[in-house]
Amino acid sequence: MRLVRVAALSLAAVTLFGAYAPSAGAATTRAATSGPRITLIAQPAFATVHDNVTMRVRIDGDPNRLSVQAAVHGPIGTRSGFDETLQGHTTRGATYSPLTKVADMRGVAGVYDMGLTAPAHTGVFPLDVTLYDGRTRVDGFTTYVATVPVGTAASGQMGTPLGLVWIWPFAANPAYLPNGTPDPAVVRALRPDGGLGRVASLLANTDLPVTVAPNPETVESLSALAQDDAQLAATLARLRRASKPALAGPYVPIDVPSLVNGGIRTEIGTQFAAGARALAAAGIQADRAVMPAPLDRAGLNQLAALGVDRLVVDPAELQPVPIRFTPARPFQLQADPHNVTAAVIDRGLGDLLLQPNVPPALRAQQFLAGLAVVQSEQPGVPRAVVVAMPPRWTDDPSAVEAASITATALHGDPYVDVVAPTKLFDSVQPDVRPGTRRTPLVRQMNDAVRSGSPPVSAHDLRDARTRLDAFGRLVPADDPRVQRGERALLVSMSSVWTGAQGRRRSSQELAVIDASISQYARLISGPQQTTITITARRAAIPISFQNASSEPITVRVKLFSEKLFFPNGSEHLITLPPHNTTTRFAVETRASGTFPLTVTVLSADGGITFQHIRFTVRSTVVSGMGVFLTVGAGLFLAGWWANHYRRRRRAQRAARSSGSVPVLPAPESMPRPTPTGGAVR
Repeated sequence: MRLVRVAALSLAAVTLFGAYAPSAGAATTRAATSGPRITLIAQPAFATVHDNVTMRVRIDGDPNRLSVQAAVHGPIGTRSGFDETLQGHTTRGATYSPLTKVADMRGVAGVYDMGLTAPAHTGVFPLDVTLYDGRTRVDGFTTYVATVPVGTAASGQMGTPLGLVWIWPFAANPAYLPNGTPDPAVVRALRPDGGLGRVASLLANTDLPVTVAPNPETVESLSALAQDDAQLAATLARLRRASKPALAGPYVPIDVPSLVNGGIRTEIGTQFAAGARALAAAGIQADRAVMPAPLDRAGLNQLAALGVDRLVVDPAELQPVPIRFTPARPFQLQADPHNVTAAVIDRGLGDLLLQPNVPPALRAQQFLAGLAVVQSEQPGVPRAVVVAMPPRWTDDPSAVEAASITATALHGDPYVDVVAPTKLFDSVQPDVRPGTRRTPLVRQMNDAVRSGSPPVSAHDLRDARTRLDAFGRLVPADDPRVQRGERALLVSMSSVWTGAQGRRRSSQELAVIDASISQYARLISGPQQTTITITARRAAIPISFQNASSEPITVRVKLFSEKLFFPNGSEHLITLPPHNTTTRFAVETRASGTFPLTVTVLSADGGITFQHIRFTVRSTVVSGMGVFLTVGAGLFLAGWWANHYRRRRRAQRAARSSGSVPVLPAPESMPRPTPTGGAVR
């Protein structure tokens, strides 16, 4: 677009009809800065050539000392030229208006209309507005005038409008604390006067197909909390009434590369499946496109393996390629097992709506001008850019107001057409390699991104998953404790938890599962008495169990003892009806004494341990070998004494018959034995 001089610019003061309430963003800017200020309040998104353009500004300061001057510069032909004007490097060929004293302008409550004549040619023209105190510049701003030919809407002289996929995240931190109570900060954000509440209202009140990136956990929690809160019910009703295109996504924001590197890749699919169920339950039909962040080559391959075939990616995650125009067409991302179609986010345009200390109206006007410049790069080629607001964009009320102003201004804008992601991927021709006409552009993801460790370890997550699955087999599928446990597993992987604090929060989430299982396990209890006496080699040990629930529970009982044999097996499946149940277990013992018996009560599949009971077994049974030895020893002694008795009786009879009585020598008269090899003293 060639450089042209614009038509004469006139600055006039007009009387405002009716009172005007300045925007919250403008008020914030004025409050943050002392001294004279000039703030853009409102401006048309575009103007017909030679037409009158009226801007509304607020001027703070002594009107008797202040003056205003405007300057229109030559048109911008490239995206780089537009970026330079944002940095204060304006084009040549400026046309200046005369200085106009603020005291000579008529306005209401410090708000004035500045009238000017649009340039005579189409294009995007930088417009500098400067406030002077005497001859000293004290404030000012740069806005833009986008001009169109007469009758543009009918003739289509502007070419093909630039498609805009404008993504608004609707996301908050997990809405429930680990103790099960709602997070007050999230509830405040969801109320009609909160950040997310205002976004829901904007979505409901515009017919533009703005794309929503809903956090499924946020939507699901809003649906649950709205049942008991009329204000949250109003937010939910507005969100449903909006009926906007929506992106698919995981249940909570996740760091895909960190989960892959941490060995938790299998849970990524679980996250996306849970996200789809939550959105469907809320009546939100999600698009095929996904906007994961962050992402690297390994994460891309994992998503491709899960069937993701359309992505919206951050430019910082792509390997750079030479480009001539603003990226505004889909392309291929190399992945395994198959390539993925992708579109890149235009961070430069999106940042214009997020500028700190810039009034919302000025943010909106600069954003609209940037879109018009991109359209003018290739006005006859169907193209579309992607602009994504950041996840926590609602924390800045000025950003929300700037989005609201922009949404209103986009109605009828000949430069821009807001479209759904489906239209971008289905209707815009894919990009081609530089220097070619038909060779598809295939881009590469960065090998790795700087991603920290996941807030939960693979071991802890698998262990918690195993316990929850076992618990789920004990209770009905719709048991709220199982649902709460599933949610805790998903939330524990959220990328909003970082560092040591994040690991603590994830541990607290997983502890919810243990608490539910422990509470349930306490329903089954064993006997208080832990001593058992066995008086026979074969016996049946009675053990009583208490089921404190109202439903029968099937348990697995394991018996273990090194001194006992269990003829019917050491494991038994037993169904315990409510209240008390006594079961007898067959045992055999071959020894007497005292020894331990351990009884473990588990769930039927062995996944949950209800109780460990340690019994002391006292056996008074004498074994067969002991009886044999005892009887044998008794018989031997009896025979020995009988034989000894008979011999003594014979000796006595012989002595009586011979008339002599044998006399035994006294011990002291017997000779002492002589030690071998020694002398006797």
